[in-house]
Amino acid sequence: MKVRPIAVTIGFVLLFYAIFLNLIFPQSAAIMPEGFSSPIIAFEFADTEAEIIGLFSFSDTKQKLEFIGGMIFGNYFDFGYMLVYSMFLASILWWIRTNKKLKFSALLYILIFIAFISDGIENYYLLSITEAVRVNESFVHFIPFLHAITWVKWGVLAVIFSFYFILFFPSNKILKILNYLLLLPIAFGIISLFYKPYYTDIFVYTIILSFLLSFVNVLIKPKQCEDSLVLKTK
Repeated sequence: MKVRPIAVTIGFVLLFYAIFLNLIFPQSAAIMPEGFSSPIIAFEFADTEAEIIGLFSFSDTKQKLEFIGGMIFGNYFDFGYMLVYSMFLASILWWIRTNKKLKFSALLYILIFIAFISDGIENYYLLSITEAVRVNESFVHFIPFLHAITWVKWGVLAVIFSFYFILFFPSNKILKILNYLLLLPIAFGIISLFYKPYYTDIFVYTIILSFLLSFVNVLIKPKQCEDSLVLKTK
């Protein structure tokens, strides 16, 4: 079975799904926390009740309900998105393993699964908090769990792309240089732990960039890169 066409197809689905999901989620909030450019990113990384209340604190009832509806709708669709991106990451690994054996493929599959599960749990907490806001109930008990699982998800994705930096090492000089950007998520992830929120937004966008770079690596001709993509086992 030719695995590369499968990875390419899933990559295209992921690309269009990401665009669609971005259009679903609200583009602005009542009060955006400093350092964030997207309401959903600010929501995911919120670690105080005041930050979350600020996002939803529209004086106009219609605007508030539209914001709540957008968050609910977007997070339900995100369950599909997390499945697609997990399949994409796994298909890349599968494609590489059809050519050479890897020393750490089992670890990467486990990390992909952890990211998938963490994203699902994160969506549960985001939906639970949104519903609590809608009915004017307390949600403060959800915040520590949301905070922890959000960092697990994004942190694991950063680690995965650091491994993929090793795997994606094509002979194409331009792409070889661009692939160094796959190390940005782990760097900005560590920095944002200490300088939230100023670098957290950048951290998330480096993850998005890494997905795009991974897609580019799949699109290039296999003969151009497969011999130097992998770690050989003795």
